[in-house]
Amino acid sequence: DPGSLVVRFAVPEQHVAALKNGMHVEVCLDAFPGRVFPATVRRMYPELDPATRTELVEADVGKNSAPLAGMFARVRVPTETVADAVVVPDSAVLSVPGGARVVFVFTRGMVHRRVVETGIEQGARVQIVKGVEAGEMVVTAGNQKLKDGMKVRLMGAKKDLGSGKKNVLTKAAGSGENGNQ
Repeated sequence: DPGSLVVRFAVPEQHVAALKNGMHVEVCLDAFPGRVFPATVRRMYPELDPATRTELVEADVGKNSAPLAGMFARVRVPTETVADAVVVPDSAVLSVPGGARVVFVFTRGMVHRRVVETGIEQGARVQIVKGVEAGEMVVTAGNQKLKDGMKVRLMGAKKDLGSGKKNVLTKAAGSGENGNQ
């Protein structure tokens, strides 16, 4: 019965506390590249596997999917979600001596160095908690050689997210602007 299909997956013990019955997860299957199947956690086994330090979890995939029993699955579990997050490419964020993290913001032909506080890092994106507002343009290439207040001229720069090309500038995205975390 396809309606009773579940996916079983192991969760490392440091992430177990973030899981709850009824939580929504995403299932990705190698047999269906690019497709995501929604699932709901229905059972969390009450003990950790002593050899792997993981907890076994089951999630209902349900009737709205094409998976077959025995397929290999990858499960994405949202451990933290931030509404209205400001997100930039990781290439925009530089670490400087002393441990601070900075970005260069482009305004009217100049770049300004800003110390930023970062949050969640996911893939090639970084949440900026403090220091950059949604919509500001941040430098993503060549930023290692910049200095605060330096005048710059852009030559052939792309200015949008998601183009797939290496951009010199990228607009800091807010949630809902290609910047979900």
